[in-house]
Amino acid sequence: MVNSTTVDMPLVSVCILAFNHENYIQRAINSVLKQSYSNIEIIVVDNNSSDRTVENIKNSFSSELNDKRIALHQLCVNTFPSHGTNFGLTRAKGQYICLLSGDDSFAHNKVERQLEVMTELGLSNLFTWVHVINDSDDIINNSRLEAVFNKEYSSKDIKEHFVRKGNMLCALSGMFNRDIFEIYGGFDERLLQLQDFDLWLKIIANEDINLLPEKLTNYRKRDDEGNLSLIPSDERIVRTEFEEIFSGRHISNFDCDTLSSALNTSCCEENKHSVLIDYYVKKGRLSLAMGVLLSQYDGLGEKIDFPSETYQSFFNSYSKVNFFRITSRDKKKRKGKLLIKLIRRLFGKS
Repeated sequence: MVNSTTVDMPLVSVCILAFNHENYIQRAINSVLKQSYSNIEIIVVDNNSSDRTVENIKNSFSSELNDKRIALHQLCVNTFPSHGTNFGLTRAKGQYICLLSGDDSFAHNKVERQLEVMTELGLSNLFTWVHVINDSDDIINNSRLEAVFNKEYSSKDIKEHFVRKGNMLCALSGMFNRDIFEIYGGFDERLLQLQDFDLWLKIIANEDINLLPEKLTNYRKRDDEGNLSLIPSDERIVRTEFEEIFSGRHISNFDCDTLSSALNTSCCEENKHSVLIDYYVKKGRLSLAMGVLLSQYDGLGEKIDFPSETYQSFFNSYSKVNFFRITSRDKKKRKGKLLIKLIRRLFGKS
């Protein structure tokens, strides 16, 4: 255990992002106030809530001690998750930083346990397993989400999982040395669904990401299905596919040994883009294939020296992969429809 008599107790900043979390926010804040580790500051960013969230946050200022530990920042417009989180990060003073959503919570020893492991092993980051809970804080057993988040992974396993299947880390379970955000930046504010995965990809391309197999984070599956990442809508699916293009660009920065192991085929610097594109096309994940292609495009630059094997590989990929699922028949139909519209306009027919 971290003990103030034997170990210097670094400040830990917990950044809580809240938006219309009136039913949950006090439980989130209390889970931090009651941590077994005491040297914590709480930065609450309200993303322009329209309910009683702010009032309930202020009710958490119940003592002089809490007044010193909690800072509330109210945004005048809703800035979506990435900017709201970055806003909190820029105001964090701690050497270590945790993230929390206003509808989730921490186990009572989460901060202490993660800090203990991180300082002992010299880690820059550490994620945990989760309990999936409902609105009443009851644990949901056998949840599909537990099957995603709660597996024993080495950093190599995580990296290969990112390549083959995507994200399997709960962002709210992470503790980070503040240097992480200074080196890799915060969350991409253009992204709404995959901003966390986008950042993890940038990190793991350069250093290990670590997972502690202990359930120290409570991830709430809300009864109203209000979790943004879980909303079963066409809009979410379209956003995710669009954002996979941008996050997919980082996968081509992975080392060739990892890619060879993940894809079960030989990869080298000269062929890794084409190997990745072929893999994602066969899996029907065209958005990731396009992301890899865009990465290759950026790497080519505007001036190309010929002959160039790299350009030939790029040319072969974008000439043969039907990213937009368009056929010559589709194009003829479109041209025909456009011609009909033009004729009708010329002859005054609606």
